[in-house]
Amino acid sequence: MKIRSYSFSGKMAAKRRGAFSLALSAILLLPPAQGDPPGAFDPRPAFHFTPAFGWMNDPNGLSFIRPSAEGPPVYHLFYQANPCSTCATWAPPSCGKICEQWGHATSTDMVRWVHQLTDHNSSIIGSSGSAVVLSPKLRAATGYVAVAFASGVMWGSTTDSLDVWEHAGSAPAEGAPPNFKFNGDGNAWLEEDQVYYLGAGSLSTSSQAEANAAALFRSNASDLMSWEALSGTDGKTPFWIGSPEDYIGTNCPDVWRGATAAGSTLSDRPAPSANGELPGGKSDMTVLMWLQHPKWHAPWDTAWTVGKQSDSSSAPAWAGRGLVDRSSAFIAAQSFTDAKGRRVIFGWVETPPSKVFVGLQTFP
Repeated sequence: MKIRSYSFSGKMAAKRRGAFSLALSAILLLPPAQGDPPGAFDPRPAFHFTPAFGWMNDPNGLSFIRPSAEGPPVYHLFYQANPCSTCATWAPPSCGKICEQWGHATSTDMVRWVHQLTDHNSSIIGSSGSAVVLSPKLRAATGYVAVAFASGVMWGSTTDSLDVWEHAGSAPAEGAPPNFKFNGDGNAWLEEDQVYYLGAGSLSTSSQAEANAAALFRSNASDLMSWEALSGTDGKTPFWIGSPEDYIGTNCPDVWRGATAAGSTLSDRPAPSANGELPGGKSDMTVLMWLQHPKWHAPWDTAWTVGKQSDSSSAPAWAGRGLVDRSSAFIAAQSFTDAKGRRVIFGWVETPPSKVFVGLQTFP
């Protein structure tokens, strides 16, 4: 039985080999793609999520809603997508038609996913971001079941199905540290009727070149119309400052604390040593992941660091640093707490060119 073959060469060879190896970890033979000769098949992984058609990259808006007290949770996976062609959303117009939006799929077990139809007029439009299912108090105050943040915009959905979104405002920015420049990416989470938002970007200082950075904000306790800047211990420095070597700025940040409103805990997870190793012992931690593109490790990878945080409004004392995965095939990772209190991570893998789809999500 013939399976389409691929060859790799050039600058992206190592990255694509790693992605292709992962994609071939389990093969599901599909009918021939349109335009393929008889007997040709498109390799698609049996367990990893792929788009029905078109381009897919970063996982976004990972969340779940339990429609009834007795029923199973419904998990929502959103992702950056171009459902109009297999061209990347940043590809030049000569590549083909590009209609950037968030794609959407649902599952009750995070293994079997159902593609949800998305309308460009009622979908989230923008780059990477996150979604927050609101508490009953915030639902009553805002009228939204959930909010999402993408490209500096706050979106709201009034339905449990999270299939229709509308523009609900702007992501918080007022009060950011001096010389801080947002790039549109952000991470949000819920704690005790308040939404925390970590805006990604870069910081320019007189002592160093432009460096990765992230600024933290917190909503007030009654609605999402006003926000307080919490960046740094003095309100003037970022929540986190990275290295100037990571020269694309902080992209796709992801944060989780030692204890969250969902009841999950990281208190049994040790803090790393200076070289990034995880020794024995216990420590409450705040974990930060981000997408980096350092000059010393091309093309992309997902990095992490951890730090102790004295309270929810202070900047952690960060210590250690490492890579979530060393294959360059685990990109723009995002995490969330599932219905069992576990921290679950998805990452994007770029797959070889295809007439049907490009991109898959790692197994959670």
